[in-house]
Amino acid sequence: MKKEIVIDYGENTAAETLLWLLNEGNKNLTKYSIFVPMSRQQKGIDLILYKNGSSKIATIQVKSSRSYVGDKGDKTQKTNYLWLNTFSIKDDAKADFYLIVGRYYATNQKLDIRSGCALNLADYKPMILLYTYDEMKEELSKIRQAKTEKQDRFFSYSFRDENDIKLERGFFNGYNTINGGKEDRNNYVLEKRISDIKKFFN
Repeated sequence: MKKEIVIDYGENTAAETLLWLLNEGNKNLTKYSIFVPMSRQQKGIDLILYKNGSSKIATIQVKSSRSYVGDKGDKTQKTNYLWLNTFSIKDDAKADFYLIVGRYYATNQKLDIRSGCALNLADYKPMILLYTYDEMKEELSKIRQAKTEKQDRFFSYSFRDENDIKLERGFFNGYNTINGGKEDRNNYVLEKRISDIKKFFN
């Protein structure tokens, strides 16, 4: 039986955002293109990025999460969270880049988290973080439980916008080494790192 290839939300969002940024917002510009593996059982690779005229390709793995809303002690200011399972990266199934993808309700409006609110899909924005292979492997190897210092099965990010992102669960002060040992992950936002992908092809 012939099976259709289905790309999930995280991969679709990652692909569209990458192409928009790399092609500088021009839908008719095809300097960069993205391909999807025919087999959905392809380990370690969800997307393949191609630059027209280049002999190189960039392999990408996408990890996505829905966003959760909390108040973090402030009942009138919401904080968003992305939760993911800790995963392993095998050398025979590694990607060049790793994208952490989520979407969140983007508003500066103060909300009463306890009473809830109606959300409009038009107000959702994607949150995408970019890691290189070495960075992702290092990040995952340092994910620890705060009390026991044992490897944690989950890790999470907390954020209010693209300039206020922290590694929340999994961060253990004095142990994590990414970003100079700080919990801040603002510099890993895809828009801020698009030049790293362009350099990959040089």
